[in-house]
Amino acid sequence: MWFDDDPLIVQDSRSAARGGTELMLVSEQIHRVFDFVAAATGVILLAPIFLVTAIAIKLDSRGAIFIREPKFGHGNRKIQLFKFRFVSTRGGGNSPARRTRIGQILSETGIDDLPQLFNVLRGELSIIGPPPCPCPNPRLNEVKPGMIQRAQIFAIRKRRPGDGRL
Repeated sequence: MWFDDDPLIVQDSRSAARGGTELMLVSEQIHRVFDFVAAATGVILLAPIFLVTAIAIKLDSRGAIFIREPKFGHGNRKIQLFKFRFVSTRGGGNSPARRTRIGQILSETGIDDLPQLFNVLRGELSIIGPPPCPCPNPRLNEVKPGMIQRAQIFAIRKRRPGDGRL
């Protein structure tokens, strides 16, 4: 028979809630440390690619090396996603006609997204998570957006060597 005064069975609801919150905070801190270490390692290992890409962008066209794309992150906070510039600075829009020669390669290979590692270092993005939204979204209060989406990971796993896709 269960008794209300049994210390092993009954737990104060406030302490249970507090324990859950503390566990959640520890989990978030571990996740943040993982993201930071992974992003810092990525920036260090990919530094040669960053350098070659920056030089190629400068040689291909005039303008900045990086662009900042406004998006909304966790808690609908505005963030500026860093990307390599892949379009010409002349004219407007993001049409394929405006893409530079290097920009075409960058967008096809995904190299243009590598500077988002700096957003991860700043704590605005996670390595894996839903994509950041271009407009406010109430569902973003729940999780931090990521550089890589789960669907991309599963799509990579399903591909077979030699099927012609990157």
